Amino acid sequence: MLVVMSLQGQTEALTDYKDLTRKRRVNGERSLSFLLFKTERNAHAFDLVQEESVVEYDGHKYRIKQLEELAVGAVPMKRVR
Repeated sequence: MLVVMSLQGQTEALTDYKDLTRKRRVNGERSLSFLLFKTERNAHAFDLVQEESVVEYDGHKYRIKQLEELAVGAVPMKRVR
């Protein structure tokens, strides 16, 4: 399960994401990237995904450092790295 915690401390589960990739470097640093589409199921959590928000996945926390906001047709999308 993918969970986001906003800068204000609000926590919500994320749905409708894809291309989730986890990487672990030789020095132990971990990174997470994914695409998130705004849908009816995740509209309440979509805006919580911002730079410096924290995403938790599989017991590990990741701080969002790079975020790109896009649109696929009329559907808003965020690319998190």
